[in-house]
Amino acid sequence: MRLKIEGRFFGMENYDVKPLDGRWWLIQNPESNWGFEITKGAENIPSGSLVIPRHNAETDFASVPYRAVITRLIGPPTGYGKGRAYGPAAIMHDELYTTGKVIGPGGQKITCSKRFADSLFFTAMECKVKTKIKSVLLNGDPVDKEYILVDVARWRRKVMWMAVAGFGKSAWKKHGRPAFVYKDVKP
Repeated sequence: MRLKIEGRFFGMENYDVKPLDGRWWLIQNPESNWGFEITKGAENIPSGSLVIPRHNAETDFASVPYRAVITRLIGPPTGYGKGRAYGPAAIMHDELYTTGKVIGPGGQKITCSKRFADSLFFTAMECKVKTKIKSVLLNGDPVDKEYILVDVARWRRKVMWMAVAGFGKSAWKKHGRPAFVYKDVKP
């Protein structure tokens, strides 16, 4: 069951990723000036916590097999276009799966559960983000215009959340974290 988390992206005019190869991308966030703010927390994660992608961290956005039928339904791993723009949401999810931590309101690192990470992915996909950006490369083309960064159709959000909730356990454990679940703790 999904947690009821609320939040919003911030600093998305600074959103920047660079392609490494056909699958992996390098996150550009040297001043930690873009990310996701949790405005209503859950489990042990209080409101005011942040998810800020690390500079030069690698992402594959949505980790779906390239030729899978589901890729045709959901869209390309980078996720762009109206109703299927989920790239920044996937980056936040990758950050939580890799580090297992959010930054608390006081700057402390707080361990999160897989359930929280998956729920935040769904919440981030619910946001609609449109901004003017200058240096994102998609399919090798530079973008310098107003661009839709996050806009995911409801049915697509549900399918993608069910995929990570149901099949993400091995990726979570790969980074040395148990698939623990906190009891309902009021933040």
